[in-house]
Amino acid sequence: MVFDEDQVLTYELEMGAAEWENLKAHARDEQYQAATLSVDGVPVGEVGLRFKGAIGTLRRCTSGSGSLTCPKASMKIKFDEYEPSRRFHGLKRLNFHSIFEPSHMHERLGYRMFREMGVVAPRTAHAWLVMNGEPLGLFASVENIDGRFTDTHFEKGNGNLYKEQWPGAVDPSRLTLESNEEAPDHGAMIQLINELATAEAEQLPDIVASYLDIDQLFSYVAVDRAIQNSDGITAFYCNNGGCRNHNNFLYQHEDEARFTLIPWDLDGTFAASNSFEYVPSLLVIPENCSIRYRVYGDLRVLAPGCDPLLQGLARSDLELYRAQQTRLLEGPFHIERLEAWVDATEAQLTPYVTNDRNGPGLDRFRTAVADCGETSACSLCASARNVTGRMLEASAWTSRH
Repeated sequence: MVFDEDQVLTYELEMGAAEWENLKAHARDEQYQAATLSVDGVPVGEVGLRFKGAIGTLRRCTSGSGSLTCPKASMKIKFDEYEPSRRFHGLKRLNFHSIFEPSHMHERLGYRMFREMGVVAPRTAHAWLVMNGEPLGLFASVENIDGRFTDTHFEKGNGNLYKEQWPGAVDPSRLTLESNEEAPDHGAMIQLINELATAEAEQLPDIVASYLDIDQLFSYVAVDRAIQNSDGITAFYCNNGGCRNHNNFLYQHEDEARFTLIPWDLDGTFAASNSFEYVPSLLVIPENCSIRYRVYGDLRVLAPGCDPLLQGLARSDLELYRAQQTRLLEGPFHIERLEAWVDATEAQLTPYVTNDRNGPGLDRFRTAVADCGETSACSLCASARNVTGRMLEASAWTSRH
């Protein structure tokens, strides 16, 4: 029900006017405030509500004092905040992302692509939020990645869940968990970190394959590159002497030294262009890994092929990557199938966008999803066509190397 893409559920929240104003005034604190929730008219009960986004979306929506400045900001509902046994269709938490991009489709489509390619990824839908009778607008409802998520998506879901703890970049002494926090055992992760750090270049493919499924990794990368995810596993931001990526989770399978990569935060995908175009691609292993590439302002990044885990993947059999690219292009990313999904989703969302006083407006929405031509930056499907062409070129490149 929660993630049924054929419907847009209405989440009606109520709290005292003073409490609502206080929550907005301290949005950056990300502290839960009690609210009463009903969904499509069915009472759920008292839940916790807070704003979310940390240094990303929330920072640009708050003032220097931390108060909310945007008319619509991402939020999280915690169903068991005040009643520990409360679940909503099995969920403890649910994210509502405010959707900065005007098509309203990038995040939902990106996760859909991952899932259809067999990559474990959050389920998503769209939702209409109301506070004290006043519409907040259209949001993307996104499954929270936590212990409930791993229980749902893995046969044995009680393994370790790591958020943004990339084994090629994290300090082993600073590892943290999103699950099993009470009795953390980082043995398998530390072992992977140490093997990657001490391996010769030619040993990296075997090390990566011993800890992660190579076919699944290539499937992940095929989607990641197709949706132009410039803020995911390939973006190694450099500061204070180190370079780290973010927006990912790693799940260590229960009782095994095996890991599965999970994508996160896809609102910036499907861009017509990005500032990473001059950074060597994932499959390129630079001769000089001391170079830092400026992407915008003073922000610099490391080429992803310098990371030992991704270099191990780049040194693997690239015919496996080509096979996943072909499967993606002939399946979920086939342009006719993609256009059909966009058309259906546009029809579904149009009445909500029309009534969303805090959104981009109907004209910008229609422009963002309209078929404006193959070279236009305003069309989601035109962008996909351009990506399809680049993927075909990349597929040909892998067949020659």
